[in-house]
Amino acid sequence: MAIDPFLTVGNNGYSNISTGYLHDNEEKIFKKNKKKLKIYKDGLYINKPIDYTLNKFGYRCNHVIPPAGDYILALGCSHTFGQGLHKEHRYTDLLESHYNIPVLNIGIYGGSCNLIKDNLIQLFSSGFNLPKNIIIQWPNKHRLFYGTYRLQNDSKTTIQSMESLKQYSETSQNHSRWLLYKYEIPFVEFTVHNEPQSQFPNFYIDVARDLDHPGIESNQKIFEYIRKQINEKRQFFKKI
Repeated sequence: MAIDPFLTVGNNGYSNISTGYLHDNEEKIFKKNKKKLKIYKDGLYINKPIDYTLNKFGYRCNHVIPPAGDYILALGCSHTFGQGLHKEHRYTDLLESHYNIPVLNIGIYGGSCNLIKDNLIQLFSSGFNLPKNIIIQWPNKHRLFYGTYRLQNDSKTTIQSMESLKQYSETSQNHSRWLLYKYEIPFVEFTVHNEPQSQFPNFYIDVARDLDHPGIESNQKIFEYIRKQINEKRQFFKKI
């Protein structure tokens, strides 16, 4: 029985479509910020609408099936998906242009650590060609994603539940790293959230259309960080 390379994260309304907004709230935020956006970045987000084109699995990625040759796989949440950004400004598109090989972006807004782990298992089980390198942008640890449903902390979430979500996310991170070491796939990991004692730099320089997610310069900084990590580990990235 054939196994898809990635889990389907989009429902009927969010697969094989092109849309300007991911949900009603994003459009409301855009309209609320419209006055500021007329000035911000010389009105870029007013004059040039954003298009979210989602593939059959629900990811904002031109590449649906892993290619037979070398490619990079990027996993994460909305920061990797590129919420509020034009596609060409995402760090994954910058990587693809720089290294001139396909970069499969399977970031999903509201994504979680367990979804990253589950997608790695899905790909390794599918029989498709594996990536030469993997980029992981770790999401907020207080989330759980299964099927097309996302559970995250809100006003009804108890402290005990939040702690359980965090523990499960950390376990998913460890399982993901184990899988990558097991399959001997080099990887770069980072987080955009500034957690206490984080080993990663603060990537926020500017913001996207929603005035919240990392913007154009921020994604450029993320790209430079990943490129530096690759250069420092060049003995593991001989294929690039």
